[in-house]
Amino acid sequence: MKMYDKTVGEVLSLIGNGGENLPVVLPPTWPDEGRNQLIFSQDAAYELGGGQLSAIGGVCITEDREAVGEDEIVLLGKDLPDLREDTPYARIALIRVKEGSVEDTNHLYKLVRAQEYVRYHLYPQGFMMRISSMKNRETVRLRKSDLQAGLSFDKVGSMFLEAYHQLPEVEAVKLIFVTDPAFDYDALSQSLLRSEQITQALDHLVNKVNMDCHSCALQEICEEVEKML
Repeated sequence: MKMYDKTVGEVLSLIGNGGENLPVVLPPTWPDEGRNQLIFSQDAAYELGGGQLSAIGGVCITEDREAVGEDEIVLLGKDLPDLREDTPYARIALIRVKEGSVEDTNHLYKLVRAQEYVRYHLYPQGFMMRISSMKNRETVRLRKSDLQAGLSFDKVGSMFLEAYHQLPEVEAVKLIFVTDPAFDYDALSQSLLRSEQITQALDHLVNKVNMDCHSCALQEICEEVEKML
């Protein structure tokens, strides 16, 4: 269960001691649309990760209590009501699972994917997520009227935390939102790319994918994963 710890450490290093801790409110108070919502451009205030701006979403799991002690929502940059234009964006969930709760490789792979799929089943009112798994992008369009009604990262973050806690293995979540234009989004993207490569390697091992390992870009990652299992 230490295979994602390097990425977790890199993410925490990039975040450093900066950022603001936002309140965690469980159960959440902000409404969920319950289905995909469409926010037209004339109703939108701005986009997180719009156009060619950075737009990153990622999940990493760990058993390390020092890395993820308790539920937290951390914000680096401006909160939703304070933004006035499109901005680069990142949302990273560092999830601590109960020690010994992951039974085997197959269980680990399913758990990682289940945590990633949370974002496909969460619909905060006025917070329209658009996800491209092929490009590893997660953008958000914000509705003006919901921002005026009080939509903010602590409300959205609390909804994410509640959703992650529906998985019985989850013990705590450190959810990080970034809107600071000066943040090193490229370095974060590279760290999370390695995390996704580890998950792909697990996929190969779980499903016994028959590949020509000598020509596969994941050969080194696969070998590392196999040593950790």
